[in-house]
Amino acid sequence: MGNGSSKPPRSLELTHNGPGFREYTTLSDMWDKIYHCCTASTFNGNEVLYAEEGLLDEIVTGDFIREAFRISGGQVLEREDSLVRFVVEKSKKIFAAWLATLVTGSGWNFRDCMQKFQDHSIEDVNLPLEKSHEIFSALGWQANDWWPRLFCEERQWMFLVPVISTRSAAKYRYRLPKRTILPLIKVNDIPKDGYKDKGSFGKVLKYKVNTKHFKDEEDLVSPFVAYPRVQAWTNRS
Repeated sequence: MGNGSSKPPRSLELTHNGPGFREYTTLSDMWDKIYHCCTASTFNGNEVLYAEEGLLDEIVTGDFIREAFRISGGQVLEREDSLVRFVVEKSKKIFAAWLATLVTGSGWNFRDCMQKFQDHSIEDVNLPLEKSHEIFSALGWQANDWWPRLFCEERQWMFLVPVISTRSAAKYRYRLPKRTILPLIKVNDIPKDGYKDKGSFGKVLKYKVNTKHFKDEEDLVSPFVAYPRVQAWTNRS
């Protein structure tokens, strides 16, 4: 049926590379693989890393997931295909964010943690999660413990960067959570009303939207935005 091809996308292949497959030795190695492929947002003077749209599809494959489980808890058995498929199809962002969280400590079984997410049907579509979410108590933590705070306040946002569309029902207006990372790269400063760094006019900062996070279905605009930064006027007389 469909396009006539029975071969799934690479990320859906639940393959095994055999006993000799040992590309990584620690979970930190695996997180580094993702981290070093991330892109910097430079909005409003702050530089924050985030995963571009499509990055996790390239990295978080069936083999990558199995390797993480092997490192955290020994041999990966065939019966765990269900958990691997759950991650590949529904929770790559949770997988990556939780990997980024657990590498800051030790003693946690990554496979068991991901199994909890599957048992509670917590998927990427459920993000962002609050510290009070039931999944954290199921994992044995309180809302103000270090791990839920790190996951909720920082790690998950690296993978929740919005794709900006010209067909937005909000007509280019987006209501985004406070911690949202914007996929913007600063281009230059534009003097506002002919002034630069003077009085209350301030500056207008020009940013380019990461093209992987910009969909111009109506072919109406370029992937640039202007951000006014108003500066307080000071009477020096």
